[in-house]
Amino acid sequence: MDARSSGDRAEIRLVNFILGDRDYAIDIRSVVEIIYYREPTNIPEARRSIEGIVDLRGTIIPLVDLRKRFGVGAPRAP
Repeated sequence: MDARSSGDRAEIRLVNFILGDRDYAIDIRSVVEIIYYREPTNIPEARRSIEGIVDLRGTIIPLVDLRKRFGVGAPRAP
């Protein structure tokens, strides 16, 4: 695993998120881009987990609700 070394310590940079009642983290190098939420365009007869699509600089990106996709409940209260 690649990590920055600072003396005896290794630094790993993560992106974390909450899905239902669980915390998740992935290596930031796996993330291509984080964008602000945009209202998606509805797709008739799409799977329940597909909220719609967004146009990101000419590329059509499906917007997937991970709670629906993995069958987890609403997020916990802060």
